[in-house]
Formats: sequence, structure tokens, C-alpha cells
Amino acid sequence: MGDAFDDWLIDKILLLRNGSVIASGIKRVEQILWPDGIFITKHPKRQQPPQTANSPKSGPPTPQISTPLLTTEQQLEAERRAKFVYEIMIDKAPAAVVGLVGRKEYEQSAKDLYLFLQSTVCLKLLVFDLLELLLLSLFPEMDNVFKQLHEEKHQFREFKP
Repeated sequence: MGDAFDDWLIDKILLLRNGSVIASGIKRVEQILWPDGIFITKHPKRQQPPQTANSPKSGPPTPQISTPLLTTEQQLEAERRAKFVYEIMIDKAPAAVVGLVGRKEYEQSAKDLYLFLQSTVCLKLLVFDLLELLLLSLFPEMDNVFKQLHEEKHQFREFKP
């Protein structure tokens, strides 16, 4: 089984090294992080509306995306879960995976993945892509609909003041 897995893994690595696959990956990341050529956190659609003279100016600015306020218990639980995930991913790493890629490389990759999981923007985009894959798996006849959506998605990103 080991040789078959090695052959399969090598085939997948060679596929990922294909120029068109790398180019499409780079293009996808660019479209996600720089819609309309503007970094996503600086994009006008995500900007906070200007405060009027009657609005209070003290306190931290509220984000464009409303997040529910967490109680102290919920914050402590979220911190505990984050520490638990970090511990599982990095401190208690599977020996087989660490042996395969090396300790230093594994720790760096695991830390990058952990930080990715902390980003709400990247996590939402990941969920949308997974939802699309799920829908395509359940309803393969929707393939043309998703292709059309991807071809016309530039229309949804246009900023019209």
C-alpha cells in the first residue's frame, strides 16, 4: 500500500506543479483578496459609513460586519477552544505527518493554517467554496449555473457610489 500511496501522492504533487494550476490558484487568491484591485479590508464596500455630527465619536469603531457581542463566559470558552486547537495542531502533531515533512516545516505550515482559521474573511470564503462543492456534489446538473456565476461575478463586485 505504501508504494501505491507514494505514486498517488507524486501524481498529485506533479499536478499541483502544473503552470495552469498554479496560475489559476494565484488568480483566485488575487480575486479574493483584491476585488476591483483594492485590498479587501480597504474596499469601499467594507468601509464604515462616516459619522454624523450627532453620533458619538468616542469608543472603538464598530466593524462593517456585525458580530454578536460575547459574554465573558463565551470569550473564555472561545479562548479555551482556540488554545485546544492550537495544542492539537502543533504540540500534539501526528508523528507520521511530522516525519514525512519535517518538524520545522510542519510547525510553520500548522501555524499558517491556524492563523488562516482565525481570519473571518478567509474562513467565510472557504465556507462559500465548500458550500459550492457540496451543492455541485448533490446536484451535478447545476454545473452550468455555477460556471455562469463565475463568468459573470465581476458584475457583482462593481462599486457604484
